[in-house]
Amino acid sequence: MNKEEFGKSLTTNDDKIFRYLPYLLQDLWELGGHPNIQLELIKKLGLTDIKILDLGCGKGSSLIQILKNQTGQGVGIDIVEEFIEEAKIKTVEWNLDGRIEFRVEDLVQTLKIEKNYDVVLYGIDSDILGTYKECFESLRPVLKNDGYVIVETIYPKHEGDSSLTTQSEFQREVQEAGFTLLEEKFWDIKYIKAMNEESTSKIEKRAQELSSKYPQEEKMFADYITSQIEECNELENDLYCVSVLCQLKS
Repeated sequence: MNKEEFGKSLTTNDDKIFRYLPYLLQDLWELGGHPNIQLELIKKLGLTDIKILDLGCGKGSSLIQILKNQTGQGVGIDIVEEFIEEAKIKTVEWNLDGRIEFRVEDLVQTLKIEKNYDVVLYGIDSDILGTYKECFESLRPVLKNDGYVIVETIYPKHEGDSSLTTQSEFQREVQEAGFTLLEEKFWDIKYIKAMNEESTSKIEKRAQELSSKYPQEEKMFADYITSQIEECNELENDLYCVSVLCQLKS
């Protein structure tokens, strides 16, 4: 996943915004994931000394909170250097240094070199790894024979009204890729609204600061905020956010 591809996963049409993301998102630690659900799903597996790979880990929120409550080791990958630097600081603050490795890396390259993980975490917010079937097929080589994947994705609430993959289509592609879908956890709407409100407020504040510093880019920052608000509205009204636990068929 290079920087251009990362930009495509953002709700904006201006790739130039990438250079400002660390500033815009500096007040947020959790960047859209749901660590509580991920931890809940992992605890049900009953694994000890777990080995976890977090692809697109952001600032490390999920991996850190999971391994604070679970024995084992983890590796977190993200393309944004500033995010990884903050994740490393958080690792020390949470007394997890030595148990988690954070790296600035293209996740496509990561999938070529990593092996033997119990669990892979991945938030599907773009088509970087292709279709859902292709995505799961890409994750197979890094897993143990009976390994697990926890993906965070979205389903349209009204099937037929969206070009997005429906719940039934997602389930079919997971099975075709050689996985068994074990559980789906739908996010609580109150959680989504609270997350959206907090993130939008903090991002708007930083966007205003950037607009004052770079007035020639004011429209770009305004467009970014507009795109964020539109995405929040979609998440609250038109989409289901869901964390899905799947297991590789042995």
